[in-house]
Amino acid sequence: MKRISAFAVALIAATTPFANAQVKVGGKTITACELLTSADIRTITGRSELATARPMREDQQYHTNCIYSGAPYSGVVDIGITVAPETKVMFGRMRDNYLKAPARLGYRVEKVPGLGDDAYYLIDKSRVQLLAIAGETQLTVALAEVNPGSKLPPEPEAKMMALKLAKAGLAKLR
Repeated sequence: MKRISAFAVALIAATTPFANAQVKVGGKTITACELLTSADIRTITGRSELATARPMREDQQYHTNCIYSGAPYSGVVDIGITVAPETKVMFGRMRDNYLKAPARLGYRVEKVPGLGDDAYYLIDKSRVQLLAIAGETQLTVALAEVNPGSKLPPEPEAKMMALKLAKAGLAKLR
């Protein structure tokens, strides 16, 4: 029997039909780029060098995603915001898959108490992600070394940045 990698499970979960990923807040529909703007990111984190490039928006049928970059070779990480419909059961299963992943894959999962209905950090060598679910909406905030020359801040700082951004995003989703 073949084993399915955590990445494959994440891909399957991300493409499972659920609903249109644009989230309704109040009477309007909101995308990830509208949920947290470049200016919001700089204000919330207190870092003026973040999210300086034009945001890259991707709105698909099953998620809305926005990537905020700093200048290449500036040492600034990319920040990704993703909003997607998700069930609490699937959210928990994904977390459990990462917890069970072989150590060689380098994933580390840390529970985040008091954020949404459930939340956890997913950390590897080039990313710090905070995944949270509120109702049937999942918010993911990712700090990643993607741009040439980018470098993650020290882990405690990266986790605090992700936490502040997730709190602000969840507040707008309620």
